[in-house]
Amino acid sequence: MSPEPETVIGDGDEVILQDNFVQIHGDALIKYEDVVLRADHVWADFNENLMRAAGNVYLKVGDEETYSDELVFNLETKKGIARNGYTFSDPWYFGGSEIFKIEDKKSYIRGGSLTTCSLKYPHYHFSVSEVIVKMNQEMIAKNIVLRIGGVPLFYFPAIRRDLRKGKIAKIIVRVGTDSYQGPNISMILPIARKRRYDGALLYDRSARRGQGYGLEGKYRFRDTQFQEIHIPIPERATPAQRTKLEEKAKEIYDRLEGDYDRYWMKQLFLEYKITEEDAERAKENADNILKKLTEENADFTQTAQTDSDHSDTRYDGGDMGFLAQGEKDDDGNLKLDPTLEKAAFVLKEGEISSVLKTENAYHILKVDRDIAIYGEREIKLLRIDIAITASNETQQTIRETADNIHERAIAGETFEQLETEYPEAILSEINDGEGMLLNEMEAGWQY
Repeated sequence: MSPEPETVIGDGDEVILQDNFVQIHGDALIKYEDVVLRADHVWADFNENLMRAAGNVYLKVGDEETYSDELVFNLETKKGIARNGYTFSDPWYFGGSEIFKIEDKKSYIRGGSLTTCSLKYPHYHFSVSEVIVKMNQEMIAKNIVLRIGGVPLFYFPAIRRDLRKGKIAKIIVRVGTDSYQGPNISMILPIARKRRYDGALLYDRSARRGQGYGLEGKYRFRDTQFQEIHIPIPERATPAQRTKLEEKAKEIYDRLEGDYDRYWMKQLFLEYKITEEDAERAKENADNILKKLTEENADFTQTAQTDSDHSDTRYDGGDMGFLAQGEKDDDGNLKLDPTLEKAAFVLKEGEISSVLKTENAYHILKVDRDIAIYGEREIKLLRIDIAITASNETQQTIRETADNIHERAIAGETFEQLETEYPEAILSEINDGEGMLLNEMEAGWQY
């Protein structure tokens, strides 16, 4: 889904275009080269190459990801300002009231915090006055206060850390003097640094004790202490207040149990009911597209970019690459629906299929190239999908129901209660009830 050079892709629930000024509202998306911007609202002035975004902002530039409430960003220079956000460079999370992207892969954070704990409310963090982050290179922070459970413990005027993956210090040298050793020097060569195990080669020399050398290994055991956390329930607590207290107790329990990086999530799903009229509307659209493709000098690639609903190939002109019959993906699933595969491998090079139907869409296929390698036939396949979607009226009705459910859930009603009252809402546990690691989630869930 990477756009062509110098091409900007925009999408959303509502798109307003006036000359070179664009407004996108509702699930807004902007893509340009290696820049991906998602937000509730985006305003873009392409005369100045400036964008402003607000609400659940997600910005990805190359491998760098930033989440914030608001963002101002220059597409040409790839510099910008994010407010009330955070960015991530494995394994550090950097948050701040303002994040300035000052160079490619370089950010300046003011009035922020940093931690390696991925929880919404981390067990520990460093509050800092300012941080400079060079993605996957180094971090420099000033006026650092280590806080555990919100309690300040230590102060450091400055700290510098290497962010290169797998990088450990080349050599550590310590020089000092004391009454036992006199003037002394220690040299440490780290050879392993794991979560629980550290290993290093040592060399010591002192004026009074001579010299020595050896190997040091440390293994950290999990320490345990017993405490009680008591959450009193008010005598006249309402059901909503009791639900909130139960959720808080469950959150504390999960955090104390040690599942710091794992999240358990539920969802209420409201399905758009598809009618015969919806299918007929999509079929009519597919027939019109096929008619356009049969005209002289018709461009299948251009038509796919403007009319296809297949998000994985749309911005590549419908190109699925070369496929062999029965080819499967890494998860063992067929790359092509059996109905489409059967029709595709009947076509000759340059031919376009008739309108094909699967459960959720109509399809038009074209064999762009046809080759044989070591006796096995492969085709370069282009596709256009026309999704069978619910009408605007149906979507609006479902959205209003979802808004009502959301409002009541925030007020304290459980998903189980809401599922009972709204039979159209289907309750399920994400990932079959198994906890998910933060880095396994898609970006929206991470936020």
